[in-house]
Amino acid sequence: MDTHARKYQYKKSSPGQWGAKNVLAIALGQRVYLWDASTSFILELVNMEEEEVTVTSVRWACDGRHIVVGMYNCDVQLWDTKSNWQLRKMKGHTNRLGSLDWNVDSNLTS
Repeated sequence: MDTHARKYQYKKSSPGQWGAKNVLAIALGQRVYLWDASTSFILELVNMEEEEVTVTSVRWACDGRHIVVGMYNCDVQLWDTKSNWQLRKMKGHTNRLGSLDWNVDSNLTS
């Protein structure tokens, strides 16, 4: 991008933002959707309406297949996006999870 002051270069994507095959994870309220940018197909992966829990953060794992979801009630869920299956639910945080990330060793940080 060329601006008045300087030039900027953007990477097409980074592992933490997009999943495998150009799929974007979007958290809206109590749900997490997967949007395939190639086909415009939308899949609802997580629906927390029955538990009345708001999703506060979503992050792809470096493998582009797994997503970690942080909740307002302090829970963390790990999802497999190929099978659309929750693999693990982790408890123990004392505050809502506003940010999640994976380090280079594939360890989850919050």
